[in-house]
Amino acid sequence: MPYGDYRGAGRRGEKVWVRLDPGMKRVTHGAAVDLKGLVHFDFNAYLSAVTRRFALDVFEAQLLAVARARNLSIRWTTPSPRQK
Repeated sequence: MPYGDYRGAGRRGEKVWVRLDPGMKRVTHGAAVDLKGLVHFDFNAYLSAVTRRFALDVFEAQLLAVARARNLSIRWTTPSPRQK
């Protein structure tokens, strides 16, 4: 997009990068929460029972329950394909 001759300003304009993406904004992030080892997923127990839930969904539910019990703030950044 030509910036220098905008609305008849002539060639007096300067060369400046103009951000046109409205999605670009400053965001502050909190400290990361280490979730490794917070819960143990027993895959054999999962396989021994008949269920319609995916293993990932069961694990995420366990993880969220423990995180809420410990007052940890967790937001998933991307939904699993099954949640769309």
